[in-house]
Amino acid sequence: MSRNTDSRTDIVVDGQPPRRRRLLVFVLAGLAVAVFGGGATLSYYVDALWFGSLGYTSVFWTRLNLEAATSERLPSSRSSRSMEHSWR
Repeated sequence: MSRNTDSRTDIVVDGQPPRRRRLLVFVLAGLAVAVFGGGATLSYYVDALWFGSLGYTSVFWTRLNLEAATSERLPSSRSSRSMEHSWR
């Protein structure tokens, strides 16, 4: 009988260490949030500056709070249902 003395020294693992890979994922996720959410954030910031320059900061905050309170959770599903209803 032969004994298996394979110590698995021939295995090479490609890729980055887990910490570095995890950091890369977080950086890419942060960039995606900045790219996709940056336009909306910039728009609200410009609106806040404009309302503030006119002296209507309270109007901006009231409008922002109303938008947040009345926003729909899933607008795409609601719009598709309304489209189906309009075709009947």
